[in-house]
This record gives sequence, structure tokens and C-alpha cells, in this order.
Amino acid sequence: MSASGDLRPESAGMRRTGLVLSGLVSLFLLIDGGARLVGFAPYVEGLTKFGYSPTLAPWIGLSLLLSTVLYVVPRTTVLGAILVTGYLGAPPPPRCAWAIRGSCSPSPSA
Repeated sequence: MSASGDLRPESAGMRRTGLVLSGLVSLFLLIDGGARLVGFAPYVEGLTKFGYSPTLAPWIGLSLLLSTVLYVVPRTTVLGAILVTGYLGAPPPPRCAWAIRGSCSPSPSA
């Protein structure tokens, strides 16, 4: 018995829905990465609030843009999906643990 016989065929509606959702997510990530790349003020303020140098904003934006482009290109979709998942799902650095605990102060001593 072949494994391919056990799967239901993909309908045109399912494929269309998947393409639309992937397109929306990709568009959002491209806009987000572009805003970080050009140094949009709220992103830079967020970096400095958490103790990072504002010069990191373009590099973070570039990594997101590169990951998203790899996700959009059909030949490299799997690699792009892994990189985007790592970008979005990365744990916060230790100095940001205050945000998880619910403290109102960004200082680690508080």
C-alpha cells in the first residue's frame, strides 16, 4: 500500500487559501523588515529601550528581509520557513526577562 494513496487530494480552494495566507504573511514581513532596514523611529526606540545599539536595526531588518525572500522563492521555501520561524520564535535575551515577569521596570535589578 502506498502512502500517497492514503492522502486526500488537495482541492483548488485549499491551495488558493494557502497562497493567500502565505502572501499576506510575506507582505507583512517584507514591510516590517523594510521599516527596520530604513530605521523607522518606533523600532529604533524599542531597541534602545531594551539596551541594544540603534545601529543593529538595519541588520535585524536585513535578516528578516533575507529570510522572507527565501520563503517566497519556491525553490528555497523550506529554508526560508525555518529562518522566519527562528526569527519570530526566538526567545528574548536575558536582559528582557523583566517583560515576561510583568515588571514595569526594564532594569534587571528591579
